[in-house]
Amino acid sequence: MDKRRPVTAKDFEFAWSQALNPDVASDYAYFLYFIKNAEKYFNGEVAWDEVGVKVVDDYTLEVTMEQPTPYALFLFSFGTLAPINQRFYEAVGADLYSTEAQYFCTNARSLLLSGATTIRSLCRKTMHGTAQQT
Repeated sequence: MDKRRPVTAKDFEFAWSQALNPDVASDYAYFLYFIKNAEKYFNGEVAWDEVGVKVVDDYTLEVTMEQPTPYALFLFSFGTLAPINQRFYEAVGADLYSTEAQYFCTNARSLLLSGATTIRSLCRKTMHGTAQQT
């Protein structure tokens, strides 16, 4: 599976739908509650198409908020809102996704080091922003 394809708006939509999926039970689902109907979706009160997340085209994601949220840009940078490659996620399965190096897929310019046991040893970024194995 090619994990090196461009990140698209659908990757964000998929990640956010998973974070708000009550079956996934994300610890940080509430970080998305600033989005229109996100909390209602998490509680099973509305369908996903009623949540304020719409893919306009490959590189445009339209987000409607419950109310003005001046700190929204900070929330967008939180890890729970990072994009997920849906094909990779479904291929490895939710139980294995991001548990070990071969089940890890990110758009960061880093390389996951085999045998990493801590977050600090997880990856290494080169000076040029491209990953190289050490």
